[in-house]
Amino acid sequence: MSDKSSWFETRPLLTEAEETRIQVTKDKTSGTLRGLDDGIQTIVQALNEAGVAENTVIIYIADNGFHWGEHRIPFGKSTPYEESVHVPLYLYDGRDQIGQTDNRLALNIDLAPTIAALAGIATPNNLDGRSLLDPQFERQHFLSENWQGQLSPFTAVHTGQMILISFKNGEQELYDLETDPYQLKNIINDPAYATQKTKLEAELELLRACQGDDCQQ
Repeated sequence: MSDKSSWFETRPLLTEAEETRIQVTKDKTSGTLRGLDDGIQTIVQALNEAGVAENTVIIYIADNGFHWGEHRIPFGKSTPYEESVHVPLYLYDGRDQIGQTDNRLALNIDLAPTIAALAGIATPNNLDGRSLLDPQFERQHFLSENWQGQLSPFTAVHTGQMILISFKNGEQELYDLETDPYQLKNIINDPAYATQKTKLEAELELLRACQGDDCQQ
């Protein structure tokens, strides 16, 4: 933890009581998720019985990721780390039964344009999001940010392969997610990544103020 920003660096090791609480809460959460799965199955069965399944789209997404002890964070969200950033996204279209996985970067701002496209409605270009149905669109990076809350406010630029985090107090963290997916080694001062750092800093400045098409570089 010595290479992390001061807010994380000073966090104490998890206690045995915290580790037990994490496991108990995870078990209960898994039970809740099973109940959610059963509920979705009931909905799909009802759609089939009503004869409207082929004209129905179901979108499933969580509102945020969550920590289970990673980086000494027993519970919580709103951090720049992968456990908090990533959420599941599933889209079921009754007209297309062929399942597939899309590895492009997708954001919650893409939901409205995607729903509009499914309904055959055009969307204005000043929207930050884009329809996920467009096979030609591939996001190169996105902005992640946090307001004053459980940690120092930050902005971050995420490319899928790398993430640069800039905290309000001036501290920075840089991670190569391809070689360090758990973000264990902050390489912000590694000269081998100096070029990438400079490029990401410029991209972060762009994303902080952009709108619509300007954000899709």
